[in-house]
Parts: sequence; C-alpha cells; structure tokens
Amino acid sequence: MRSLTILSGAAFTIVAVTACQPTEQVQHIQVEPLQVSVQSSSSSTAITQIAYSSASSAPILMSRRACTNEDFYNIEAKWQRGEPTTTVAFEHPELSFSVPYNPAWGSTACQLEPYSSSQRGIEFGPADIFEGGGAARFGFVEIRDARTKQQVVDTVRRNREEEKREFGTTLGTGPEVRTINGNTVVEYGEGGFCEATFFEVIGTKHNYVFQSACDVELPLVRQALSSLVIH
Repeated sequence: MRSLTILSGAAFTIVAVTACQPTEQVQHIQVEPLQVSVQSSSSSTAITQIAYSSASSAPILMSRRACTNEDFYNIEAKWQRGEPTTTVAFEHPELSFSVPYNPAWGSTACQLEPYSSSQRGIEFGPADIFEGGGAARFGFVEIRDARTKQQVVDTVRRNREEEKREFGTTLGTGPEVRTINGNTVVEYGEGGFCEATFFEVIGTKHNYVFQSACDVELPLVRQALSSLVIH
C-alpha cells in the first residue's frame, strides 16, 4: 500500500510517497526547546533575548529579535548563510545532540534561534528561499514511532521494489545500516521532486529521523547526527 506523508515547514510543504503496512501510523511528539529569557537594558524598550547553552563557557544571546513565521513569508527578506561558528546543546529527556549554529544566520530584520520546535520535531540550520516562495530552514529531526532496524530496512526495500515496478528504475537509494556514535542508523535516499537523504536512528521510545530538505544542509545534518546521544 502506498501512502502520502506531508511534512510541513515554516514556509514549505514536502510530500513524500512511501510504502507502508495498512495499519502503520506515524505519530509525533511535541519538543519544547530549553531556553532562558533575559531582558536587555540597552534601550527604553526591553528586548527579550534567549540564552542557549553553547560549547563554550559563554552563552549565546539573541542580539536581534527572533525570526517568526511572518519573516519566513517575507519574499523581500535577505537571508544570511555561511558556515556554523559554534554548536548549541539541545537537551531533551529522550535525546541530546550538538546543534551547529552561527549567530549571523537570519535576515537583516531578525536572527534565527539555534533551533526551534514544531509538531514534527526540531528544526535547525540557516534559512534561505525555498521552491514556491518564502524561506525555510533545511535541517530537521523528525520524531516517529519506534520501529526496529529490520522494519525500517524492509519498508525501504519495498519502496525500491515498487519504484522498479512503476517506473522501471529506482528513484531512491539504500537501505544501508550504519553505526554512528554508538547508534544504529538506517540511511536511505528518496528521489522525485528533490533528492533527500534520511538517517533513521533506531531508538526505544521513538525513532529519530535526521534529514535536510533536498540535501541543502546535509553536512550540518551529518554533524548533528554524529553527536546524538539517546537517553
């Protein structure tokens, strides 16, 4: 059976066709970032800043207002890219990892927070214009129901077989089973609208899928994945 999985970001939607069992369902949990608010006294109007734990002893402060959904839809915004300059600790009862970050990321009007949470998981990395208008962050971790390594491998193999029957060739790649930082990871790729690599980490309570839309920020995703610790 084929099913449509719709992944929605700040300003985009990705629709992926996958094969699954008729009873298979994907559920999501809400992930709230851990943050501390401090007030800036540099002006008469207090600006809320967020202090994040960084790899260094000094906290990272939001020097500009945090970007909102409205900023992502502003087609005139100029987004700053560039290599990450530090990492920020993401801590959650189920998992923790180091998030690559650069305080310059964002636009002239706003600063991207090191990470943000949504219904489907954690988003990170710089933002840029995405297909169809608006901007989006390209790195994210999706939290799914737990399934075994063999279940993931079997599902991906069914996808490849179904692609061959329908198109005469495979659109995706994998599966390949790897061990990364002590975690069992099934790596596979999906083609179609844009090629994307998925790293599904086998957990106990949930599985954690590290990915980058169209592989735009694949090196950042690999960097974050290499530090993942499951609690």
